[in-house]
Amino acid sequence: RIVGIREEETNDYRRRYGFAVLSAALSMSFGFLVAWFLFGRSESPVWNEISTMPGETTQVVLADNTKVTLNGGSTIVYPSFFSKGCRQVYFSGEGYFEVQADMKDPFDVITNGASIQVHGTKFNLKSYSDDNILSVGLDEGAVQFTGNSGVVVDMVPGDNLSYDKETGSLRKEFSQESSGLWRKGQYYFKNVTLHDMAREVERLFGVRVLIENEALLHTHYHIALVNGETVDDFIRILSLDNSLKVSRSGNTIIIK
Repeated sequence: RIVGIREEETNDYRRRYGFAVLSAALSMSFGFLVAWFLFGRSESPVWNEISTMPGETTQVVLADNTKVTLNGGSTIVYPSFFSKGCRQVYFSGEGYFEVQADMKDPFDVITNGASIQVHGTKFNLKSYSDDNILSVGLDEGAVQFTGNSGVVVDMVPGDNLSYDKETGSLRKEFSQESSGLWRKGQYYFKNVTLHDMAREVERLFGVRVLIENEALLHTHYHIALVNGETVDDFIRILSLDNSLKVSRSGNTIIIK
């Protein structure tokens, strides 16, 4: 009891004081809530890394519900949540991106020798670190491609872009075919050198391809694997070229 003040005055003081404390607490909580919405989370996101082995595929769903399907030998590094104003991932390999639409916060893919910015789209990106050529095929939406040479290209649906990371040269073509057909087990090698096709086969089937005759490295081929062909089917098809001798020893394909 406070000396010199009547009991009813003391109780009234306590009520008014308690209400003031409660009001202050609510105001502070509301202030923190507003600040959280305005400035985002105070903690830093946890960065995750997912990789696929040659011959396997997997799908990753990001915090904004963007879906990324990874082909063999690919890696994606992404945060547990996206900070306000920025959605950014790091990628190497081949992947099909189905980016959740958000006109305020762009989605950026940082890859080998280039970056890609979108707001909501579907596209296929092929960007292996040991390949000179980086390619992008756009199915829906829009893409802004920026190469490490400084070249900037805006893409529309149907555009297929090839970028040489060493020379900075770029080629863009239009196609009505959907990109990322590898997700359906369909693989097309169009005017591809034996050297480049061997790399693709290694990634697709998880085998090693040894080309013993270097004179064959730059021979171009047209091959389509669209009916669930196995690695042995590929060997049979390649053997139709009588100038080659193709054999298999365990997990290694030998071309002479």
